Amino acid sequence: MTGRDAHIQLNNVMWSLIHELRISVLFPLIVLLAIWNRRVTIVALASLWLVGEAAGCFTQEGSILASILDTAGYILFFATGAICFYHRQTLAATAGKLPLWATAIAALVLMAIPAGAPASELFYGLASVALIGAAIGHEKAQSFLPPLLICG
Repeated sequence: MTGRDAHIQLNNVMWSLIHELRISVLFPLIVLLAIWNRRVTIVALASLWLVGEAAGCFTQEGSILASILDTAGYILFFATGAICFYHRQTLAATAGKLPLWATAIAALVLMAIPAGAPASELFYGLASVALIGAAIGHEKAQSFLPPLLICG
């Protein structure tokens, strides 16, 4: 469970479990930060993501340090999910003011960014937030986005 490439070659799904295990240890702190101040949390964790991405350019691919830097970047997405849940009424109200078709098209455009493109994961995260917001903020969307209602 080190996250090194050599340790996950037999089971490719292990890369995800490694990050989830590390983040689960920090998750209570992530939730407290999300409750305390969502703006500060997003800025701080986006900065951590940026530092992790920049430092990742100078680390050996497949090393433990590279894996830990990847985990640092994924923390942003877990925190965003916690913020979306804790502030779901605000998200629903904000998304409810936007045209459903515009939200859906914007999300689809963001999801169409090729994997591996710079900051593509951030765009996928934004698209996910937009779709969750649409699902909980628009009654019309609830008929064709029911699985996303679980998130909200």
